[in-house]
Amino acid sequence: MKRRVASAFVVLVILAVVGALVTPRLLPKLISVFRSDLCFALTTNERKIYITIDDAPSRNTPEILRVLKKYNVSATFFIIADHVVLHRS
Repeated sequence: MKRRVASAFVVLVILAVVGALVTPRLLPKLISVFRSDLCFALTTNERKIYITIDDAPSRNTPEILRVLKKYNVSATFFIIADHVVLHRS
């Protein structure tokens, strides 16, 4: 009995690890089959990244803005209303 439980546990761990490694690559392809209007990646020669800042503003927002301005970089901030009240400056 203990051997079966141990074997089942090992199988579940292996499935969890494989799922964690495969899902990020597989899920967009699977979704694209049903939603051809969604694009998850495209081939380009352009060197570009998109920066997002979540849970803003925070005590770090002024420093983040200073660095972005220094290097002339754009970013998208996702704002939490309660944080706006806490970090008005």
